[in-house]
Amino acid sequence: MALAVAALLAFAGCGGGGDEETTAERPPITKKKFVREGQALCTRAYRRQARWMEKFYKRHGYDWQELSKKAREEVNAAVVMKVEQEKIDELDALPVPPGDEKEIEKILESMERGIRITEREPERLAEPTEENPEPFTEARELTADYGIWICGQP
Repeated sequence: MALAVAALLAFAGCGGGGDEETTAERPPITKKKFVREGQALCTRAYRRQARWMEKFYKRHGYDWQELSKKAREEVNAAVVMKVEQEKIDELDALPVPPGDEKEIEKILESMERGIRITEREPERLAEPTEENPEPFTEARELTADYGIWICGQP
């Protein structure tokens, strides 16, 4: 009897676990679904950013219609870059449509580059010029081309 129980336990532990069946390969995400999910998460991030910026302005006594360059640099550092990083992290967590890996990687890299440039040269986002354009220009173009245009808006 003990031998039968041991054999039954050994058989149950071999290759028949329910986990494999429940985590069976899911169909790949489509570009349409990726775009829909990306736009949704970036829209939520954009709304969150607007709320946080409003709180920042009130806390510091800023009039959002008449912000100085210094005030724009402060809000960019305290709020905008934080939300931008969250968008990158959330987009990076989405499954990518097969064949689009390099394109999505390029988008994420351009967004990260925008953050790095803004951290080094905060005036470029606060007051872009022709000589020193806004650091997220490439991210805007790449996200627009892919269909997740709101994700390129810092």
